[in-house]
Amino acid sequence: MGIPITKERMVQRNYEGLKVELSRSIIGAEKERNAQERADILREFKRIMSPEKIDKMTYSDLMEFITYINDRCSQHALPKDIAFENFDQVKRNLDHFLYGSSPIEDRINEVLVSGPLKEHPLKIEGLERSGSLLLHLKDPRYCIWNDRSQDVLLFYHMVERNDNAWKMYEQNLKVQTRLAKDLNVDLFYLDHLLKKIKRIG
Repeated sequence: MGIPITKERMVQRNYEGLKVELSRSIIGAEKERNAQERADILREFKRIMSPEKIDKMTYSDLMEFITYINDRCSQHALPKDIAFENFDQVKRNLDHFLYGSSPIEDRINEVLVSGPLKEHPLKIEGLERSGSLLLHLKDPRYCIWNDRSQDVLLFYHMVERNDNAWKMYEQNLKVQTRLAKDLNVDLFYLDHLLKKIKRIG
């Protein structure tokens, strides 16, 4: 009689299968280019969004930053439809999201979600599609969270759907952090690898 397949064993088997598929996509030269892209984007991020500079950021600064990323790194293209009716409020929202003193899970639930919190005062149109990249640039321990990478992790049963934005993000962060360590890549390049997985669904 065979050993019953538990949920834990199934998840581990799926994890190993995903890890193997991702490992086949790693290209040394591409990995180096990706690291340089991240360094270039990080330099621009710090130039306008470091804690001491974000209050002085102008509309032109932000548009230049968005254009810089979109021109050089299409996989992480930022939306240009962020609402700018009150740019000072936009800066305060960004400052709170990136550097606020409240727990990160609260800040993610305030911003990186659509639906019930759509009219939340911290809501910035488009930020839910780019906020995780900004969070990653602020602290590389945070993963980049988007529909494409999440679809892959859902397909492999690495994460489960949850209406709470932080709990959903936390699942992605846990799995991506483990994958990055096992594959010896950073979370920026891992997001690129996850996008290489054959289209799911």
